[in-house]
Amino acid sequence: MEPQIIVGVPGLWKTRTEIVQSIVSNSNGLIFAGAVIMDMKTHEGFPLHVYEHDPALAKSFKIAGQGRISDQTISQIASHTFTRYCIVPSPSAEAARKMLSVVSALLNCGGLAAKVETSGVAHSAERWKDLTAGDSPLDLYCAFVTLIGGSETYHSCGMHNFGLPDSCVDRSLRQNEAASLLNQFNGYLLAESPDLSDGHTFSVGPNAPRFVLRKEECKFFPPDDYFFNLHGIWHLTQK
Repeated sequence: MEPQIIVGVPGLWKTRTEIVQSIVSNSNGLIFAGAVIMDMKTHEGFPLHVYEHDPALAKSFKIAGQGRISDQTISQIASHTFTRYCIVPSPSAEAARKMLSVVSALLNCGGLAAKVETSGVAHSAERWKDLTAGDSPLDLYCAFVTLIGGSETYHSCGMHNFGLPDSCVDRSLRQNEAASLLNQFNGYLLAESPDLSDGHTFSVGPNAPRFVLRKEECKFFPPDDYFFNLHGIWHLTQK
């Protein structure tokens, strides 16, 4: 599957024409023509596809929101008329930051919430806008990455939105310890772009346990899945 970042934004627009008009009126410089949303300031465009009502959408947002999206918003999503899916090709930290900004503008145009289809994490409109305004690697990370507990490991999903590998750790760690380790390691990857190799070690602090790194292929999702990370997985094993 071609690498890309995909974010969906549902809304209650009555017609496709209303979608176009809302973008022109409320996005501060974006226009929607054909299947492309264009920033008139930078003249940069991205594919934007519009789909009609999906009866399964509210449930998927509720699951992906992990309790962070209100029942009122989930109820509105259940009544949505259309969903706009914005696509940014060639994922990277810069591309993800552009997506943050474009989706924030789409939320200002009647969007109810946002779901990153390429990692399965969803945010309320308010939360997404807060992450956009924050302008830090942590905000970017929180917007696009989630953590998943498997039968044998805890692992992240979504680092491929930045063109980076995900990470995993064995379930011998407590859940909160594993989450802290994965988040700090992934944050290090995003903020520092270190040159890592098998056998290197990582620790969250000078007196904390050290973990040995081993690069593996992504084994959590098939290659044709949006969640698949073609950059692989860093497996962290306690030394």
